[in-house]
This record gives sequence, C-alpha cells and structure tokens, in this order.
Amino acid sequence: MRKTIDSSGSASSREPQNWHAIDWHLVERFVRMTQQRIAKATQEKDWRRVKALQRSLNHSFCARALAVRRVTENQGKRTAGVDRQLWDSPALKWAAIGRLKQQRGYRAKPLRRVYVPKSNGKERPLGIPTMFDRAMQALHLLSLEPVAETTSDPNSDGFRKHRSTADAMFQIFVCTSKKASAVISPTLANMCLNGLESDLFAHLVARHGKTKARNLKVNVIRYADDFVVTGNSQEFLHDEIRPWIEAFLAQRGLRLSLEKTKVVHMNAGFNFIGASSLQA
Repeated sequence: MRKTIDSSGSASSREPQNWHAIDWHLVERFVRMTQQRIAKATQEKDWRRVKALQRSLNHSFCARALAVRRVTENQGKRTAGVDRQLWDSPALKWAAIGRLKQQRGYRAKPLRRVYVPKSNGKERPLGIPTMFDRAMQALHLLSLEPVAETTSDPNSDGFRKHRSTADAMFQIFVCTSKKASAVISPTLANMCLNGLESDLFAHLVARHGKTKARNLKVNVIRYADDFVVTGNSQEFLHDEIRPWIEAFLAQRGLRLSLEKTKVVHMNAGFNFIGASSLQA
C-alpha cells in the first residue's frame, strides 16, 4: 500500500505505521513547502499567519518525524542526557514521534553538565540535553529557521544554511581591500545580534547623512557570535562605533568581552574565526 502524508502533515489512513515505512521524500517536501509559506508570511509581516503556520508545522507528523531523525543521526546520538535514555532502535524512534505530540505544558529537564578542556588550560562548560529535549528543540527549529533566515542581517554567516566561514572571510577581504584602516573584533552572543548591522547603518545615516555615512567605510561581518566591524579610523571606531555597540548589547542584557574586544590598525592584522592574521 502506498504511503502518503495528508496536507496537514498529520495522521491519515495511509500514514506509515512504523519507522521503516516513512517516505522521507514526502516528509521533507511537506516541511520545505510549509517553511516557504512561513518565509513568505514573514516577508509580508503577516505575523498572525506566521504564528498559525508555525503551530501547524510544529504539530505535524512530518516535522516531528524529521526532528527525531535529526537527533538520532547526528554525532550526539550516542550521548545521553540526565535521564540516560537513547533512541537507538527503530521502535524507540517511532515512539518518540508520538511523544512529541504532547507539547502542552512541556518543560525541559536539567542539562547534564560536562567540562571540555580549552587550549588555554581552562575548561568550557557544556550542557547536554536529553534526547527528548533535543528533539523538541529540533522540532521548533524547523518553524523558526524561515523567520530567522528572512530577518537575519545580510552579512551574518554563522550556523546558517548555505553559509560558511569562507563567506565571512571573503566578505572581510572585500571590505578590507577598500581603504579601511581599523578593525573591531569582539565575541558576543549569537541569535540576538540580528539588527546589529542594519541598526548601526541606520544610526550612521541619521547622524551623518547618507553620503558621509558611506565614506566612513563601516562594514559589519558576523559569524555566529563573532564579528568584525571596519571603519575609516581607529578613533572613529573607538569613540563612536564601540559606544554604540555597547548600548546595543546592553539593551539585550549583553556586554563586550574585554579580553576579546580590540580596536587595531589594519596593518597590525587580526584573527577571526580561527583564520590566520590578516594584513592590509
């Protein structure tokens, strides 16, 4: 009997009855089409429709199945959380799809805390969620990604589809090949930094006018929570750009890392996302 998924992505008389019977081509197509509709509604700023589509996707069989597959096929599939449970059989994976239906009143379990050594001798704390919590995150990520992609800053390259460190490094090459002479290289938080690029440019235009703002040669290149800002002088970056960034971050409960934030001349070079020092 042919396996199908109905238009809502929910159960139907011909829905697969076990993990091996799932038609992943149909599942991925349904999720992709719904994400495209969410992105379109986001572009149109129709937030009521965005919310309705997200809710529909989160509760669909297709999204729940894809979320379970994601967390059971990645590198962390053999790493348990505080409940010590793993979904390492088709039967457990199939049962997990059903468990993800129960979203009302959901509360994540505590993280399992481990410490990973860093190159500087310190330890980085790492929190490991349970399989169920990871699957719930993966499920909601499916409906959040179209909104994040549609609203992200143009030069934000970290952990985005079809973006890589190479894109960030290329953009730095493009910007620093213009006669910019100073760089700010901080590390901050990731997702809440959207708006850093567009809001900064809006501030410069409002304060200096379009022509002068363009001549200030300000560029923002971001990879996740690492970013570089270029400008036409160290003084300008230190006296105007850095205070603006600090205020931007303060509104989000963040602050610059004094250890990692530097204002340097291009000729001195700098490091970004693990790449070798660049020099003009």
